[in-house]
Amino acid sequence: PLEPHYRTNIQPVIKKYWEKKQEEREQQIVEIIHKFIPDASLIILVSTALTLTSILVLGLWVSNSLSRPLRQLTDAASEIGKGQLKTRIDIQTSDEVGILANAFNRMAKDLSRTTVSKTYVDNIIESMQDTLIVINPDTTIRTINQAALDLLGYSARELIGKPISDILFEE
Repeated sequence: PLEPHYRTNIQPVIKKYWEKKQEEREQQIVEIIHKFIPDASLIILVSTALTLTSILVLGLWVSNSLSRPLRQLTDAASEIGKGQLKTRIDIQTSDEVGILANAFNRMAKDLSRTTVSKTYVDNIIESMQDTLIVINPDTTIRTINQAALDLLGYSARELIGKPISDILFEE
């Protein structure tokens, strides 16, 4: 006996109430979406911009911290190449760059100990009483001392870079 009454009287009321609440929930969801999605978009945009900026700054810092010691090594190698044998690098790290810097410093120190300067050799050549002519592999005159110039009657400017055959005579 209750079931027909339930179906005709109570169930439609419950169903209407349920539908009304469903519409209210949907309306609340729409309001929440309209209220918070623009804010969420702004938050996402700002977060993305901050993240990208952080990555860029971090990348520049890492790049600079790696390239600075390499620039020091390059500059020092250039100085050694120019004859500045007292050049050293001050890199105090235990990574590969530090190991390379220490090896470079040892090489520069060893090179400095075993290399005689060009000026020193030039002074010895110049002060020699005997004649001396140094030629390049292509047989051009590289260096000639004053004793040889006096003997031959030329100036250094006239002979440096010229073929040795210009001053040798065949009999």
